[in-house]
Amino acid sequence: MGKGKTIFWLLAAAALVFMLNEKNQFISVKKKSNGKGKTNVVTPDEKRRKEKNAVVGKIESLVMMKRVLRRSGVVVISFSARWCDPCQRSKPTFKYLSSEYEDRANFFAVDVDKSMILQRRHSINELPTFIVFFDGDEKGRQVGFPGNLDEVKKIIEGLKNDG
Repeated sequence: MGKGKTIFWLLAAAALVFMLNEKNQFISVKKKSNGKGKTNVVTPDEKRRKEKNAVVGKIESLVMMKRVLRRSGVVVISFSARWCDPCQRSKPTFKYLSSEYEDRANFFAVDVDKSMILQRRHSINELPTFIVFFDGDEKGRQVGFPGNLDEVKKIIEGLKNDG
């Protein structure tokens, strides 16, 4: 085997080892742009750390909701329930989104079983529902969890570009 082929196979093996975690399972590496033409790699460990450090407040009453909506700026509220499987699957993504947009928005969660008045007040008919408010006014919502919160991201980005 020639020197070029040997180097190629060594690099290929090194790349494969890098993509395997300690349990010999492939890890997914998500890339995101930093806006300057460079791409940063978000490793699974970094994602878990961000999720762990994310802050999502809880709203348990109408009074608390009114206080939260009096805040200026962007507020994102997740309406969910413990018994709702898609709601439970959306929690890590919502938490990660809160860490990703921590400087642009405040994130809160409402358990509709504990706050049925809030469910009725905001016309929540399906779970989970994510509502984005700006200066107290509803600007958009995503109903359901198809595995991502892209609609919520679009609304937040739109508010960022408008204001």
